[in-house]
Amino acid sequence: MTEAEPVYATLWPLGRATQHGQRAQAGLEKLSGARIALVWDHLFKGDEILRAFADRLGARYADTEFIDHTHFVSDFGDVYTGLGTLREQLEQVRADAAVVAVGACGRCTAGVMRAVAAAEEANLPAVGIVSSGFEVMARSVAKIFGDDEPRLAVYPGAIQTDTDETFGRKVREVVIDQIEEALQRSRPAAPSAAAEAEPGPREVVFTGSLDEVEEHFLNQGWSDGLPIVPPTPDRVDRFLAATHEDPDVVLGALPPELREITITNIAVNGVMAGCRPEYMPVLVAVARCLTDPRFRLEDLTSTFGLEPLIVVSGRVVEALGFNAGTGAMRLGRQANTSIGRFLRLLLRNVGGLRIPPGTSDAGAIGYSFNVVMAEDDPSTRAIGWDPFRVDNGFAQDVSTASVLLVTNHSAPIYTAGESAEEHLETIARILANAIGPWAYTAAVHGGFNPLLLLSPNVAQALHEFGADKAEIRGYLYDKLRIRADVTERYARQVGRSDFSFATSVGDPALRAAWVESEDPARLVPMLIDPDWTSIVVGGNPGRNQSRAYVGNLVAGRPVTQQIELSAH
Repeated sequence: MTEAEPVYATLWPLGRATQHGQRAQAGLEKLSGARIALVWDHLFKGDEILRAFADRLGARYADTEFIDHTHFVSDFGDVYTGLGTLREQLEQVRADAAVVAVGACGRCTAGVMRAVAAAEEANLPAVGIVSSGFEVMARSVAKIFGDDEPRLAVYPGAIQTDTDETFGRKVREVVIDQIEEALQRSRPAAPSAAAEAEPGPREVVFTGSLDEVEEHFLNQGWSDGLPIVPPTPDRVDRFLAATHEDPDVVLGALPPELREITITNIAVNGVMAGCRPEYMPVLVAVARCLTDPRFRLEDLTSTFGLEPLIVVSGRVVEALGFNAGTGAMRLGRQANTSIGRFLRLLLRNVGGLRIPPGTSDAGAIGYSFNVVMAEDDPSTRAIGWDPFRVDNGFAQDVSTASVLLVTNHSAPIYTAGESAEEHLETIARILANAIGPWAYTAAVHGGFNPLLLLSPNVAQALHEFGADKAEIRGYLYDKLRIRADVTERYARQVGRSDFSFATSVGDPALRAAWVESEDPARLVPMLIDPDWTSIVVGGNPGRNQSRAYVGNLVAGRPVTQQIELSAH
């Protein structure tokens, strides 16, 4: 007689939606006499599009007024706090409508549509200008804010690869007409379909065999494509029992979908990822890092392909069996691998970051999740250096989890020599190659946070030559340089169409370094603060290899939380 196949009742891995929003129902009755705000994120020639629109409409209606983008915040794609400021500015200038440009990348498309939502919530018809490759994403972000029918003007194709002549023709023949039509379009008072009721946090959403559970979660977009452990109530309860936290505590809302992150859905996603219940304090600490506004999780929609990296430091490394030695950053050790996967599942299910057929993860060319980086505490202590947790303001006797965002890592860095400088010169050169012309973002956004993973014997050699962490950071700060014209040109190729150090760096202290001459070949700093560089000891203790991990913009600076380990 064949034994019956087990059946699994599974819980919902998402969180409750926090955004419902409202939208302006009526469009402009007429364009003549209107006061139209022109809002620009300083990307993708948006100033040229807005100017062309204003010139054509102004020639037709002499009494139409246009409020230049200089009256409004331009960082609405960066931080949610800018949206409140934008609403206030629109009210102050007594705008009747707004046109927001330009969404032609992941991060900026999300920002444009958040700005559109801010204007519509103030009952102003607002049009978002996006390129066709990001139209689906724009509609998805609008829906988060309760708008099933956003007002859009869609540029056909990719702005950055069109010639100036092609760009101008498309703006004249396609985009401007769409802006005019969208500004005057009125829409139904209610969404086209009633919103489907969402499950509760402890509600069983599917029951079936293992294969049926796998298929259901995959079809719903709740799986990362790898097999999952069914998040049954009893498994989730074992995770909840491993923390003193209230299961219903809401830690915050994760963008871009802005769903609530709770202790319960942390446990559900931890089960799915293959974690053990005893990892739960680490999972909670990681989740708290994500909700810290300094982390800027909203930038994960970017086309850069940003990927989070967890660093654990302290007693937790040995207690939970993390690998900090040979094979570091490889799949294979359960703690490193499953917790790294957990973070990605949490971002997928609570944050809503999904590649196609999802719409909000716009990483043009990304890479798979990072396993957890664990600090080699015995080697760090033997050298006499402060461990990573102390560098981040925590006591020596606690354990911590830190999360940062990286876009790429360097080539392997092999170093040797008769002095600290011989080691550091090679580290600096390969780190500079890994950062490359992205260095312009340091001056513009005020943040850039590389991390060095030094093998124990390289760290020991540097220590014996008299170099501590502060000296290493200072050397890199002094030596990392790039030609100004190289990084300025790259900024424009990325999409920051008005970029130059002379016009984009406002801080007088920074201008002395970045705008000290007009020589386009001058060397400018790649870092503006030596303390930006994090240093962790780990990897094969028998090999002289290190590696650098590089971020982008000011996104994902290292944020650290204490891990509340059980006394047992």
